[in-house]
Amino acid sequence: IDAAIKAAQAGDTVTIKAGTYAQGLNVNKAITVVGEGEVNFNGKLSITADGATVKNLNFKNSDTACYVGAKDVLIEGCTLVGSNGLYQSYTSGTVTFKNSTITGATYGIHFDGSANGNIVIDNCVITGWTSFAKTIKKVTMSGTTFNEGNYNYIRFYQEEAVIDGCTFNEKMAVDFAVAGAKATVTDSTVVNGNIEDLFEGADIVNSTITVDGVKLVREAKIGDVYYETIAEAIAAVGAGDVVIDLVANATLDYKAREAYGT
Repeated sequence: IDAAIKAAQAGDTVTIKAGTYAQGLNVNKAITVVGEGEVNFNGKLSITADGATVKNLNFKNSDTACYVGAKDVLIEGCTLVGSNGLYQSYTSGTVTFKNSTITGATYGIHFDGSANGNIVIDNCVITGWTSFAKTIKKVTMSGTTFNEGNYNYIRFYQEEAVIDGCTFNEKMAVDFAVAGAKATVTDSTVVNGNIEDLFEGADIVNSTITVDGVKLVREAKIGDVYYETIAEAIAAVGAGDVVIDLVANATLDYKAREAYGT
């Protein structure tokens, strides 16, 4: 396999015959590497060449299963299983994961500092903490299922995320580690829950999150608990002195002030 890749020229396709290989795979040229039948590697996939494509290959590694340090990369029809599915990867362009299963005991997908990166995740199954550095410009996830694992978290550090037709396990949480983030969610579901439950109250306040065209709003909070409306917060108040904080440009019109008092 290594000899074939060494001999390949940019644009060539290297086909790997069915079998199990006690090695990893280093794709360091703008080539396509594709599996014919079931192809299993007991090692790590490393992609370090812009324009590389890897299809129909399975990788299982005791450490990280995959590393990407390139742009315009496509990983399609692959299985990546390790302590991390993909970890500390970098790109200054587009990396696309399509029709793949990515499983990590810790991280599912993790991209570190990547200026102007664009991550596309299409019709995949992911298990593990998934995180994208703030230098990634945009993340688009569609038709993807996030299964329950040791870590059920998706963290966006960038300002734009698109989530379409995805399914999340009921323990999953999503947060934005940057103020002013924008997330658009459509046709997505949480198993045994509501899609709004994915997002923390503080993120809803500090970000623009729309679900099927409706902007999520939190107007008030009592302690660390956020409420969609001021009325809901007031209804939740029990006996004793309680402080209700108004957030997110919440306003009380004259009739509301008269009804609630000052």
